[in-house]
Amino acid sequence: TKFMDAFQIPYVIVLGNHDAEKGAFYRKDKLMTLFAKGKYSICARGKKEISGIGNYMIQLKDTSNKTALALVMLDSNMYSNSWFFSGFDWIHEDQTDWCMRRLEKLKESNPKLKALAFFHIPPAEMKEAYEKMKLGDHSIRYQHGSIAESGEYFGISNNKSTFFSKAVKAGIIKGMFFGHDHLNTLSLIYHGIQLTYGMSIDYLGYPKIGKKYTQRGGTLITRRLDGTIAVKPVPLDRVVSNRIHGIRDSRNDR
Repeated sequence: TKFMDAFQIPYVIVLGNHDAEKGAFYRKDKLMTLFAKGKYSICARGKKEISGIGNYMIQLKDTSNKTALALVMLDSNMYSNSWFFSGFDWIHEDQTDWCMRRLEKLKESNPKLKALAFFHIPPAEMKEAYEKMKLGDHSIRYQHGSIAESGEYFGISNNKSTFFSKAVKAGIIKGMFFGHDHLNTLSLIYHGIQLTYGMSIDYLGYPKIGKKYTQRGGTLITRRLDGTIAVKPVPLDRVVSNRIHGIRDSRNDR
């Protein structure tokens, strides 16, 4: 928090699957309590009665004090049976229901409300959309980045989550942002929602990852005055790859 507070810019944190594994000094509850104490932190622990730690919502207001954009922070949890080899967890049903209820309530005062969701483990629909795009489904709109994990790996849960399908049905969430797979940077639009792997600043996650570069950087999200949202990769050094294992967007060749 001292490092983040030094920038004097409000910040939030969502938890991932490595934050409180065996041997960690603190559990997730304690971690989020500490993060929330930062001077510029706007983190929150969230409701104790729903799954996960750190399910909270930030409302960006317009000049009439209506919520113009909601930022949804969610805990995608850790492992399905609380240990590494049981497979990755997911956004649970009670978290999904809480999120959709809150957004629908906010929409009552602003029918044009949009929202963005941030969490760690990608939804299964990211892999689904990628595979459909490779097969030539032109309804998926490629935006930027690539899948660079070995064997086109997606660290998704084997359990079915309804978060994406319910978000599509509600029509409020326009973007989902996640990490987890250190080398993936792909961003595409599927069923009206932009799914984006954030760029990475990790130098420790994989052997020799310090020598890799196409995944390293940040992701800039801009909410314009007309309500539109732009998502742009911001590479730390060299330009992020636009290739997706041999598939190139023709727009990038012009």
